[in-house]
Amino acid sequence: ADIYKANPDVKSGYYNIILTNGSIVTVYCDMEGINCDGEGGWTRVAYLNMTEPGATCPSGLTQTGYINITHDVCGRPNPSSGGCDSTFFSTYSLNYTKLCGQVR
Repeated sequence: ADIYKANPDVKSGYYNIILTNGSIVTVYCDMEGINCDGEGGWTRVAYLNMTEPGATCPSGLTQTGYINITHDVCGRPNPSSGGCDSTFFSTYSLNYTKLCGQVR
């Protein structure tokens, strides 16, 4: 978000960011907000496209098929049990105020 705040006209793409420990990490930033809320400044912490050949769900989630979706998606191992399941994606020790996810 810092890059976006400094220059709102910047384009989406890969950027190097410096972590508090001084190491450099390359991340993808959605500067137009196309993939989330229409506002820019999003940093991708995970990418999962279940339409790609060989795609699998992260640990803690299972592949689930739905009648109205043409490909499998990741979901709870037992959806009838209610509640919520989760998985871990590294955020490089950065703090986030909003999260965004999509099923396509």
